[in-house]
Order: sequence, then structure tokens, then C-alpha cells
Amino acid sequence: MNRCLSFLVQYPEYLALAESIAPPSDIFQVGDQLAVVVYCDENTYELAGENLPYSSVPKCLGLADIGHLSEMGVLAVESLPGFDLYGQGVLLGIVDTGIDYRQEIFQNRDGSSRIIGIWDQTEEAQGEEETLSGVPFGRAYEQEELEDGSAKTGDSIGHGTYLASVAAGNANGAYRGVAPECKIAAVRLRQAPEDLKAYWRIDTDAPCYSETDVLLGIAYLVRLAQQKNLPLVLLLALETNSGPHTGEGLFQAYLDRLSRQRSTAVVIAAGNEANAAHHYESRMRQAGEYSEAEEVQFTVRGALGLTAELWGNVGDLYSIDLLSPGGGRLGRIPPVSEGTLTRSFLLEGTTVTVGYQTVERRSGEAVILLKFEGLTDGIWTLFVYPERLLSVQSQFHIWLPVRQFLRGEAYFLRPEPDVTVTEPGNANLAMTFGAYDDLTEGVLPESGRGFTRTGVVKPDLVAPGAEIPGILSDTQEYVFRTGTSSAAACAAGAAILFMEWGIVRGNRPFLNGTQIKSFFINGARREENRRFPNPQWGYGNLDLYGTLSEIR
Repeated sequence: MNRCLSFLVQYPEYLALAESIAPPSDIFQVGDQLAVVVYCDENTYELAGENLPYSSVPKCLGLADIGHLSEMGVLAVESLPGFDLYGQGVLLGIVDTGIDYRQEIFQNRDGSSRIIGIWDQTEEAQGEEETLSGVPFGRAYEQEELEDGSAKTGDSIGHGTYLASVAAGNANGAYRGVAPECKIAAVRLRQAPEDLKAYWRIDTDAPCYSETDVLLGIAYLVRLAQQKNLPLVLLLALETNSGPHTGEGLFQAYLDRLSRQRSTAVVIAAGNEANAAHHYESRMRQAGEYSEAEEVQFTVRGALGLTAELWGNVGDLYSIDLLSPGGGRLGRIPPVSEGTLTRSFLLEGTTVTVGYQTVERRSGEAVILLKFEGLTDGIWTLFVYPERLLSVQSQFHIWLPVRQFLRGEAYFLRPEPDVTVTEPGNANLAMTFGAYDDLTEGVLPESGRGFTRTGVVKPDLVAPGAEIPGILSDTQEYVFRTGTSSAAACAAGAAILFMEWGIVRGNRPFLNGTQIKSFFINGARREENRRFPNPQWGYGNLDLYGTLSEIR
């Protein structure tokens, strides 16, 4: 299946999609309103993508980053009478690089495994195993195989193992996780197909995962939690700059539906792009105001290929032109309703493909997707001309790829560090966490900043994310990592403890993710001299003790 094309569609849209290409090879349902449609033929994403809405082509996601218990109020909660919370009866679900299930830190006191299931998407199933495991590809392992050590799965990168140890490692080692007695389940993602990476002009060897595979992994964890009758806290520490940054994507909408679902919560890392200079924000224009083109300059060093996405408001139209470092001019390209145009700079050997969708299928907004191949080093200038401005306040935003998807460097000369929460962290109802240093009490410079492009508050909160201890695969040694992945893992642990208090102990039996987010916001710690909500801090610092103190 890795050689096939997979697309993300919404019911009943997949029928029209199937007719536009060919009868699909497979359709996998994700929740009640979403499906992954698979085609196993000689087509490519580049060709098929021209006939599809932007939202249907899966994005490529990378890893968000390669004394905190006291800071979050976890230890203080444990000292309260009746609040000895350790995560019992709650499931942590992680979709990432897998998990080293043999680690002692994931065992109970009696030596039994706390990991109840692993779906390894990278493994080739044999014979009837594929049908018996209940997953569309790869191999799903149940607790019995994890108990006896016969499962042939692991984590060659270590990112998923680290996240699990921070959120849920037991207290046997020098450090403990936030929820040391919860159950754990994990998905080991397979690498995105080369054709999808080529579609998004990704030419690095960094871990890269297809949005459709991530969604199928989430659906597996949701199904497993329902089968075991366990409340679920889903942890996502993946990031991409592809998307509208409004929370309107199909992926984000699914995460929002899960967040409304009883006994399910979604925790997402805000990403590490605030100081990458990968976001440009145009000056504001009034409706009907026209002027010369806005010049957007970006520097390229060693990045042979990349994409840039320009998003505008509903009803606004833009045309573009491009100036190369050597002085070559592309020529003004007018907007078209849908379709792609390819132009070349003959002297530089650079090819630019411009894809227009004046009404993107999901958001209704204008999007221009620029794909560069054979980029020449130097300063490039993008000219953006307003053709029609209907919004009361018209503005466009441009994003370059996240750091790990660039070979070499590319950055704007006048970047805007706000509106840099990566996708899927802009999902409106899910909990998105930025990272701060509990020693300096400052937000990490790289921590993704809000708000969304439409002004929704993101990140929701911040959690400790500097020098957080955890373990990697194939070692008992602790490592200390910094970034929003670490912060999200800490926050997921706190959500597990709150879920135990609410659902397992019967204090809030109908608790869901959106309610947990509101409780966390109400109990957050806020500095008096800061204005909240805040693009860097959200609604404040996660404080489990403050949250439970307010409602007990």
C-alpha cells in the first residue's frame, strides 16, 4: 500500500472524488465523516493533485522536536487528601515513531507491561495476520505479545519512546513521568511515500509522515480505547506549515470532533517555528483599496526545492510575479479559478509551479501554492498584486516549510513570529501547548505563537518544555530535550491525571477534551503584568493543582 496514493475526503464527497480519477482500490473510514481513499495505479500525486481540492492531498508532517512535575502542580496534587492521582484506568495514545515496549519504565510493579497495543505501520504482515490484526496494513500487536516479548516492533528514532516516558514513565528510575500508572498504546508511523514527498518538494531525509497514515493511526487508538473501555488522551507531537492555519482543515475538524467526544482528549504540540523566519504577514488593506504590489523577499541557501503557501481571505484575489537573484523576471501570473501553471528561469535553471485555488474546497479561501525546483542561492522577491479585495480588512499570509523539510536554508527577510503554531495545532477545540523554561520563566524562542490566522486563541496554554528528562529506545540512559514536544508530553500526562479524577473516580463522568481544556484554562497560572490571552502564553501556565483547587 505504500506505493499507492491516498487522499483525505469527507462524506459524501468521496463518490465525486472517485469518479474524477478512477474507481478507488480501497476506502477506509475515519470516524463518521471522514475517509481515506486509496488508488493503486500508475498515477502520481503531481498529476492527481491537479484534479483535487487542496484539502484532499495529504500533508507531510515531521517531528515537532527532536523540577517540571512541581512546576505543573502535579506533586502538589498528590499531597492533597483524596487526590493521589497516577493515571490509573486511563489510556495514553501516541501516534509517532513507535515505542520501545521492552523498557522497564513502561512496566507495572509486578513486571507486566502497561502497553496494551501497538500498530506498527512499517511492518509487512504475513498471511492472515493482516486480517486478524484489524488494521489496513502493517501489523498490530496485542498485549499478550508485548508481555512475552515476541512482538517484532520498536522505535529506531526514539521520539515516540521519549514522549511516552515523559508523559507516562513509571517511578522505577531516577525520573518519573507525569502519569506513571496509566495504560499506553502507540502507533509506529511508516515514512511517507517518495511520490508524496516529491509533490511537496521535500528532498531531505528527515522523518516525514503522511497525514492519511496519521489519521488512520488515530482511528486505531480510538477504536482500541473503546474496545478496552478506557478514557483516551491522544498525544500528537507532529508539525507542518502546510495548511490554512485557521483550524479549518479536514484533519483538524476530526480532532475537534474527538475533543467533543466523551472520555476523549487531544493534546497537540504548538511546533517550533516561531524563530524560524518561515512566516510572512502582509500589511492590512481596506476593502477595495488597491496599490502597487507588495514585495516579499526571502533568502535561499542550499535549499534546492521548497513550497510556499499564500493564503488570503474569502473573496480576495491576488496575482503574483517573481524576481530571481540574478535579475530574471517571471512575468505577472494572473489568478485562475483552479489549476496549475509552470514557468522557468532559463539562466538559473529554476522551475516554478504555481497552483491556484480561488475557492479552496474546505475553507472557501484563496490559496496559491508555489513549488520551486532547482533554486538558486540568493534573495528572491515575490511580488503580490491585489486583483480584488472584498474583505473589510484584507491581508495575506505566506508560510515556508518547517525546518526539517528544508535542505539548507530558506527564510523571509521580514518575518512575522506570530501566527506560527504549526498544523494540526490550530484545531480549535483540541488542546495546543507551547513551551516555556521553568528556570527562566520565559517562553522558548522557538515555541509556536498564536493566534490563528482568524484570531482564535492558540496556543491554549504553555507547559514546561526546557531540558525535560526522558529515555530513548535501546537505552536506559536519560536524555534531556527541549521543545514543544516535551511540553505537550507533560501536558498529556496532566490531562491523564485529570481524566482519572473526573471519569475513573466518578467526579465528572461525562468529561471530554473541550471541558478539560476549559478547566485547565480556569486553573492556569497567569502573571499579573501580562495581558491574556496572549499569542505566546495562550491563557497561561498549566497548573493542575490550581485547576483541581478551583473545582474541589
